Amino acid sequence: MDGAVADPVESAAEPGVGFLRCFGRQMKLLRESAGLTQTELGAVVGYGEAQIAAVEQGRRIPKPEMVDAVDLAVGGRGVLVAMKGEVERARYPTFFREFVRWAGPASGPAHLHVYGSTRRPSYGHPASSRGARRAGRTPTSGALYGPG
Repeated sequence: MDGAVADPVESAAEPGVGFLRCFGRQMKLLRESAGLTQTELGAVVGYGEAQIAAVEQGRRIPKPEMVDAVDLAVGGRGVLVAMKGEVERARYPTFFREFVRWAGPASGPAHLHVYGSTRRPSYGHPASSRGARRAGRTPTSGALYGPG
């Protein structure tokens, strides 16, 4: 153990980052114990050296297919595959992870929908509120949006 302590501010701000670093360290340990370089592993699993390095450093989130391929290539005996669920949850923003955990994989893909008002025109449009005010039309007069 090297005695390094995780930064509590970073861990509180983005809890998935610590897990991704841990996953990356496991992947690097398994790769090195298999006697492979990042370039060689990348060639075996179909990814570039930069992608392998980024995953090992916790900077990129690997796809589930990559986790399976790397585990098989380094002889991980399911160690990386066992962490695949947490890796998948780390793909979502922090505020959305609890919903993903609650919904579970049986409910299908998780989606976040954001709705905006389409009733007000944009400022760049000729019928924008600024242009409409200059012409004496207001949203309440009906002249801007028409009947309805």
